[in-house]
Amino acid sequence: MRSINGIPSVYVMAAGGTLANTTNGRIRVRDVIRSIPQFKTIAKVEVDELVRVNSNSGDTRNPQKARILLMLSLTRSRKPAVIQTIFREY
Repeated sequence: MRSINGIPSVYVMAAGGTLANTTNGRIRVRDVIRSIPQFKTIAKVEVDELVRVNSNSGDTRNPQKARILLMLSLTRSRKPAVIQTIFREY
């Protein structure tokens, strides 16, 4: 973890699933973080939403398997399109 002006820098890699819902649909991780103004005083947060796995898609992959697949995918590429293809394939 790096520090910028004494504030830690945190990198979040989101792997989809349902973090929060509204009547307008799912909320992205980036939007949840932006909705909490105190984050700016605690840490500089950078978010990459690598894949968006729909929790209601009938996907039977549990969170632990999705995490392992994401870790393995990151050894091949950091491009969201490539990671999404890996998730679809496996």
